[in-house]
Amino acid sequence: MTNTSRVNIKLHELIETGAPIIEVASEIGVSTKQLKAWIAQVHKESFDTNKNKFILMKVEEHLQHTSREREVLLKAAKIFAREMKDT
Repeated sequence: MTNTSRVNIKLHELIETGAPIIEVASEIGVSTKQLKAWIAQVHKESFDTNKNKFILMKVEEHLQHTSREREVLLKAAKIFAREMKDT
């Protein structure tokens, strides 16, 4: 296992279990300051990911709504075209 993999696993363990930062930092051989910076980065990336998922969900909802509106307008245009043809 690479050092990066080990650090990532420990970061996730720390976040999930609430293990003491000083203990984890000592175990992976970094300063507590560095470990806190990494944890902050993981939290930021997680927040960014959740924010992007939310935005994507809203865009998909808007697209579905717009698609339904388009279908209604196309049906209405066909009806009006038929009426104009019959007159």
